[in-house]
Amino acid sequence: MGINGIDVYPYYIEVAFVFNNVAGRGYAPNPFEGRPQSYVELADLMSKMWVSFIHGGDPNVDAVQWPKYSGANPTNLVFDPSRDNLRYTEVDDYREAGIDYLLNSVFV
Repeated sequence: MGINGIDVYPYYIEVAFVFNNVAGRGYAPNPFEGRPQSYVELADLMSKMWVSFIHGGDPNVDAVQWPKYSGANPTNLVFDPSRDNLRYTEVDDYREAGIDYLLNSVFV
């Protein structure tokens, strides 16, 4: 799946990962077909994190922690099957200037 060499996915593709649906039932094409083993490993990790969150309110299942979101230190967890740990954290500063403009100029 891609456009000009960039992978793109439909908005519901995460559901296959969340429910560990590596057989791709209900999807055409199967989102795991032709993908590396890391996609299957990511599905396993994501489903475990969801179960952990539902069971105990904490999605963290190993050393790489999903940080609690805070306005003072906005940080996202990004799932990425090309990474060794299948995920990483990043500062949530997406469109920061535009959001600041709206908050300080429009919605005052």
